[in-house]
Amino acid sequence: MTEPTPAKGPRLEFATAHFFQSYGFFVRRGVKIAVADGVQEVTDIDVLALRFSLPLNEERVVLDCKDRRKAKPFERILWTRGLADFAKAGRAIIVSPNPPWTAREFAGHGNVEILTSEAVASRIESVGTTNL
Repeated sequence: MTEPTPAKGPRLEFATAHFFQSYGFFVRRGVKIAVADGVQEVTDIDVLALRFSLPLNEERVVLDCKDRRKAKPFERILWTRGLADFAKAGRAIIVSPNPPWTAREFAGHGNVEILTSEAVASRIESVGTTNL
């Protein structure tokens, strides 16, 4: 059996959205953050995942998807934590191919999770959807 091929670019965002949907989350891609009632866009959230449980508890996750091997992981960790705080999300996750152990350690100190794009691809293959 061959290893699943991780998605890249916008496909990585679709794959990440599908990954979280497979765990019961509602997802949105490219959620715009704007000021002055939408007059000026500031940034966007690559993937926003929401899940509700009884008695109406909300789990909100902000995901930053980067497919480049040299995506400045420390900068992405700080950015994602700040974006999650701004969006009032309980979890902040970076999806990236094979981040270095130093980035994983740094992320742990900042309460940011790291999910590899390989893990996303593996989950998608296991639930039976590979044509994203």
